[in-house]
Amino acid sequence: MWPAPVWIRTPDEAQALARALRGLPAIAVDTEADSLHHYPERLCLIQLADPAGRTFFLDTLVLLDLEPLRPLFADPATLKVFHSGDNDVVYLKRRFGLAFAGLSDTMLAAGFLGVRELGLDRLLLKYLDVQPVRSQQKTDWARRPLTAMQEHYAAEDVRHLIEL
Repeated sequence: MWPAPVWIRTPDEAQALARALRGLPAIAVDTEADSLHHYPERLCLIQLADPAGRTFFLDTLVLLDLEPLRPLFADPATLKVFHSGDNDVVYLKRRFGLAFAGLSDTMLAAGFLGVRELGLDRLLLKYLDVQPVRSQQKTDWARRPLTAMQEHYAAEDVRHLIEL
């Protein structure tokens, strides 16, 4: 069983997370927004994972600034691994003005390899034998607290990306 995600809700917690992730060879990144339930849409959650599979949830409904993490996202020495990350990068640039270097996208990589089924659940099953969790893509990510199922889904979206 994996450890529970660590919630980051304050500037001090964001600063501590930035220190913990500094110098890592890679981090996994994903985001969740509420576009199906609210207009205009809001970025509600950023999920990060380190190479050990530990997950971190940045609650962007209360965390208004990602300044401590800015150097991490811009550092070309730390690979930022996304799956179908085009929307994620747009959210992070638009909301927080982040600049990125050292990006990788597992969906694009699978496409270059000629894989036909590019969904994260299919790739994790095929290459890592990780069983998919029930989708929460249509859930309202702005509601707090998140359910246990939402948390599990959000963590699994990043936990295996680096290995994949």
